[in-house]
Formats: sequence, structure tokens, C-alpha cells
Amino acid sequence: MIKRNYITVLIFALIACCYSCEEEIDAPKGDVILNKTTIEVGEEVEFKYAGDADLIVLYSGEKGHEYVNKDRVETEAGTPRLKFEAFNRGGTMETGIVSLLYSVDYDGAGDPGTATWTVVTTSDPAAADYSEAHWGTVDNKSIGTRNRSEEISLEGISGANTYFAFKYECSEIGARQKYWYMYDLNIVAEVEGVDNSVSHYDFLSNEGISVISADGNDLTWKKQTSSKYKGSFGMGESKGTSENEDWMIFSPLDFSTNIVPVNPDKGITIKNINETNKTFSYKYSQPGTYTATFVVSTWDYVDNRLKQDVVEKTITVTEVNSEG
Repeated sequence: MIKRNYITVLIFALIACCYSCEEEIDAPKGDVILNKTTIEVGEEVEFKYAGDADLIVLYSGEKGHEYVNKDRVETEAGTPRLKFEAFNRGGTMETGIVSLLYSVDYDGAGDPGTATWTVVTTSDPAAADYSEAHWGTVDNKSIGTRNRSEEISLEGISGANTYFAFKYECSEIGARQKYWYMYDLNIVAEVEGVDNSVSHYDFLSNEGISVISADGNDLTWKKQTSSKYKGSFGMGESKGTSENEDWMIFSPLDFSTNIVPVNPDKGITIKNINETNKTFSYKYSQPGTYTATFVVSTWDYVDNRLKQDVVEKTITVTEVNSEG
């Protein structure tokens, strides 16, 4: 046993000696050579790495692809805005009214009537908060034709537990009550450096929805499964046999901060370990000045770790010259 341990120690000592004699591998050293630094929209810029590299990842500098944001998981957002889609049929606008409201003091359970609710917009044509741009015309007769609301600013809301709700009301009995189908209620906020918007919440794809019948009858908001209205929550009554007050309340949102989660910016792998250094090309779709960042990686077999170098190049993209 002693002899075997002695041999093992000698072997490790020889390996260590061999490694100490090897020249240590530095981080990749080289440069990215561009065929031009000013191009037009849609024109290819060509580049090649002059040096040794196992892996090259390109961050083009466009929104969503900036190296400076590669580790970003949250950021400050602009003023949140709300938008939704609605479809209605039958009855008149007065025989089935839907309001979109929010509350900052609802306890999340029980009777919503005990909380204070503020109207964001309503389908009642006689109300000050009504807008045809939000609710559409009296009857979207064509099945599947939804009205997309204009975006509604939510500036000024600051509750840490803010509840949004659709409330259906009808006090008329004996008349056909209008059916309403609600789709795709979203809250969005612009985030610098990210394409389009970041969705805070997609209500109708979320399971955190409570339906409450404040009038005590069995009629309430229901998730639709038929092909005509799939993906919506619907409410209404064809015979109008009773008054209705029915709520669809969504899980709370935190409006006490404008910090929102985002996905880290991503790069594009333009060379992997199985490829030789070659000329690569890229096109930009929008004019502007971009910082193209190349992350060059090489595996150091001496230290048994990955070493990286970051090379930045400024690329100017102009509009297409239509002359000549």
C-alpha cells in the first residue's frame, strides 16, 4: 500500500513539472477586420477575426443585441399602458354594460363591493369614461371581429397591490342583455433598449382570475371553449330573467415601482470550435450608429479554463441612397 501511494505521488509530480514547462496560453489576441465601417441599410458588412479563436459571438448593437445589456435582468420602464380586445353581440349597449376598473385597497377575496374601485373605461355610452375607440360599435355582428382598444395610460397608479377587474352590470329584466367577450387584456411599458414593449401581465392567459357573482345568481363570467369565442371570457343573458352584477378580478400587480424584469440581450454565434476562421457578413435593417461587439473565446488547456477577449467596432448605417 505504501509503495503504491509513493508511485502515485511521483506521477502527479511529473505531470505538474510538465505543465510548468509549457508556455501559458494567453487570452485570444487578434482583431476584427471589417471591409467597411459605413454601410447602407440592407447592405452586408463583412468581417473576419485575425487570430486564433474557438468561439466568436457577435452582439450587433441593435436593440435586444447589445453587449452592455447581456447580464441585464431588470430595468426601469416607462409609464404603463393598458390595452384589450372586446367583442359584443345582441341587445343594446345599455342592456349589458362592462366597465374596466382598478382598486388599490381590495383585499383579494370576498365581496368587491367593500373596496374602492376607479373606472378606467366603460362601455356605457352615457358615461363620461366611455370611448368607442375602446369598446367598438353597438354590435360587432361578424363573428370573430374584435375591437382593439386604444392604449390607455395608467399614469398615477401607485398601489403595491393593484387589482384590475371587468365588471358586468345590467338592471333591466325582460330584455335581451348584451353579451360581451373579453380578450387579451395586457399592460405594457416601453423599456429602453428592448424592441416594442415588455408585457407586465397577460391577464387572459394567467390562471389568477377570480369570478364573483355579486347578485347571487348562477350567471357569471365564463372562459369560452367554443371555436367562435375561444380564448375569451364571456358574460351575458339572452332572456334577461334577472339583474346581473358580475366581476372578473385579476391577480394583483405591483405599481409601487417601475422596475420590470427583462430578458438579457443575446448575441449570435458566428463561429464555433468546429469551424475555421472565415469571412462573416451581417445586415442592419435600421439606420444608426452601432457598437458591434465580438466576444472571442479560446480554451486554455493549461489552466483548464475559458479565456475571452472583447473586440468592439463602430458601424455607421445610413439610409439607402436612391440617387444614381
